[in-house]
Amino acid sequence: MCLIIDQPRGHILTPYDVREIYRRNKDGFGVMWAEGGKVHTRRYLPRNEEQAVALYQRHAGRECVLHWRMATHGKVTLENVHPFMVSDDIAMVHNGVLWGYGSKDESDTREFVRTELAPLLAGNETWLQEPDLIEWIESAIVGSAMVFVRSDGRVERMGNAGLEHNGAWYSNTYAWDCPKHLLPKIPAPTSWWDEYGSGPNDDVGSDADHADMVDVLSRVEIDRDDALAWWHDAKRDQDLLDRHRADDLDTESDRLYRQWAIRWGKE
Repeated sequence: MCLIIDQPRGHILTPYDVREIYRRNKDGFGVMWAEGGKVHTRRYLPRNEEQAVALYQRHAGRECVLHWRMATHGKVTLENVHPFMVSDDIAMVHNGVLWGYGSKDESDTREFVRTELAPLLAGNETWLQEPDLIEWIESAIVGSAMVFVRSDGRVERMGNAGLEHNGAWYSNTYAWDCPKHLLPKIPAPTSWWDEYGSGPNDDVGSDADHADMVDVLSRVEIDRDDALAWWHDAKRDQDLLDRHRADDLDTESDRLYRQWAIRWGKE
């Protein structure tokens, strides 16, 4: 699902930070920034952690937007690495999944830019500021984020995801080693835990059992209340878990069920 960092001037990620990001997002690293009245982009395919650190250090301290890719659609190729040019003066990155776009060769974001954004903005880049277009984009990226950089240096974020940390903006909490105090708060176990069983451990409703759920939920970007409801339903109906196989998973909840099934030894 990727990670975006809006990095202010002077901000530098540590080698540890970059290694942890790379471990979670190994499918490409890209950078975009404005300088001299132009948008500049760089895209890389690091082969290991140390190369990822060395490539990042070329941009450490620069005011720019960083993107690490975790592929959901499309091959792991340089062509599918963010950022993508929307026009001569605008580049963009995205984290999350764009449903209805992408193939085994082309990433969902790359296709979205090629077939939707680039044609819409051709000859009229001011449309990116139109409320109707912003609403349409945000409806397509619900739960995730898009970030645009313009040639004049403006940075525009769309979507309802993200958080601030040490002066930089991060698009999510699951794709990097996020400090625990910034993680979403999950409600404590309640009486229905005892009724509907436990996770990998056998201590029903225990802190460890609750931690199992928190660990799974922290790895996906999804509405907390919806996720808790799905978790509740899945524990009540173990047959549902058995029926959700890897070859026909095509919704966010299905992928979440898949993670639970693996953790509980159902697959």
